[in-house]
Amino acid sequence: KIQAANEVKDNVENNRFIETNIPLIAEEGCFEIFDNIEHYEYKTRYGATNYEKVGEGKLYITNKRLYFITEINAFHLIWLNNIMDINWYFLEDEDKYQLKITRDGNAIFLESYSEVDIYKIYRYIKTIVENK
Repeated sequence: KIQAANEVKDNVENNRFIETNIPLIAEEGCFEIFDNIEHYEYKTRYGATNYEKVGEGKLYITNKRLYFITEINAFHLIWLNNIMDINWYFLEDEDKYQLKITRDGNAIFLESYSEVDIYKIYRYIKTIVENK
C-alpha cells in the first residue's frame, strides 16, 4: 500500500497523465484507468429505498472528476470538488472492497475485488482534493 500511495502522490504532484479516449475539459488530464469496478447507489422507487447496482466497467480518474464507462453507457460520475467525505471498507460477506463517496444529498459506492485498486482510487481522490 505504501508503494501505491507513493505512486499516486507522484502522479498527482507531477501531473503525470495518460492517453485516454474520454472527453476531457480544459486543463483536465487522466491519471489512471481501473477495470472491473462496480458502481452502486441508493435509489428510491415507490417510496422504498434500495441499494442498486448502476453498472460495471472502467473508472477513469482525472484531476477534476471520476468518469465511468460500462458496456452500454459512458458518463461523468462526480466532480472531485463536490466530494464531502470518502472512506473505504472490506465487505467480508462478499469478499470485496468498497469505496463510499459522499456528496451533497447522497453517496455513490464503488466496489472491486482488488484491494489495491480501491485503495489507489481512495488515495487519488484524497491527494487531489488536498492539493486543490
